Amino acid sequence: MSSIYQKIFSNTFPNLKFCNLFGFETIETILKWTQISSLRILKIGLIDFHVYKAILSACPNLYYLQLKMFQSYLKLSHIQTHSNLKKLEIYSEISDWHYNDQLIDIFLGCVSNLEQLSIYRSISISKLVDLIPDYDWLASIIAIRLPLLRYFILCLHLEYHLEFIEFISTETRRQLRKFFLNAHKNRYQSRFIIK
Repeated sequence: MSSIYQKIFSNTFPNLKFCNLFGFETIETILKWTQISSLRILKIGLIDFHVYKAILSACPNLYYLQLKMFQSYLKLSHIQTHSNLKKLEIYSEISDWHYNDQLIDIFLGCVSNLEQLSIYRSISISKLVDLIPDYDWLASIIAIRLPLLRYFILCLHLEYHLEFIEFISTETRRQLRKFFLNAHKNRYQSRFIIK
């Protein structure tokens, strides 16, 4: 673990309220972290579920968390509910959406007081058509995990490959947006973005 992480998560800066480490290296190891009561906003790079758990435990007053999720083992383990986290942004480039949904479900399982959720995902345009008819756009996970959610953004980044150069039509965009909005049925404000 880099020395900057060691300093931050050992409470070297006891009055730290905001920390942006989003462009830094992946945190893979978990050392004994000291509780950082003052930290309210954290933007961090690639982490797995175990580091996520450690962050939530070490930062009881965290209000906003931005992270980049990477593929890790789906091993369920007990995690204490974090009651103060209200805003969560998850960036994911995991191409297996079924697996990615399972990870998101686990990540959301301990933040039931969340009010704003933003998820940024990638998908190959060649796989997009297969996704349209059956995908529930995380609606079932959100319904179970986030009863207080007020705002949800899903940003879909389309990956174009040289062997499959075809732009997504306006009609397909409308259809995707319609499926997304129908899945969330005005239970909270929702926004669907395609890039």
